[in-house]
Amino acid sequence: MGGQPTRAEHEKRAIVGRRRRMACAGLVLALLSTMPAVQSWAQAYPVKPIRLVVPFPPGGANDIVARVISPRLGEALGQSVVVENRGGAAGTIGADLVEKAAPDGYTLLMTPVPFVITQSLYPKLPYDGQRDFVPVALLTSSSFALAVGEKYAARSLQEPSVPRKQNRTASRSRPRAAVALHISQASCSR
Repeated sequence: MGGQPTRAEHEKRAIVGRRRRMACAGLVLALLSTMPAVQSWAQAYPVKPIRLVVPFPPGGANDIVARVISPRLGEALGQSVVVENRGGAAGTIGADLVEKAAPDGYTLLMTPVPFVITQSLYPKLPYDGQRDFVPVALLTSSSFALAVGEKYAARSLQEPSVPRKQNRTASRSRPRAAVALHISQASCSR
């Protein structure tokens, strides 16, 4: 049993080997025959203008960044990129529009990173920010600073933030909900 294979066993193995090679060659030819179609499909994007939805009103940071990058993005892709503002409900209206658009790459969402945490702030959103969207690129980053006027008595976060009686003009601005600055202010208020 453990000796040399017989001539019949050798021929059988040779036939099986040839059949496997023929099957592999056929599979390779079949795959290669589809390559021109795949290449032409891959080169076809984009064939129409791309819609870049900013889910906030015009003039804000997201809108400015979108309008700065859209011409360059359009040049790189060989197609125009149209910025469309769909503000309202802390970005929910624009995001919902993009989530319901055809998943063909022609409708993009320009949104800040805190977008993914809005689900925890607003549990009844019509979409799931982590499941229904895919991040494509990080376009900007920013830092925040806390500053006070020269006459303001407090000089650190540990000191009371209530203005002294002699200086009643201290004020604080609060941006719309669910943006990074709002979250930063809320964490400093604790």
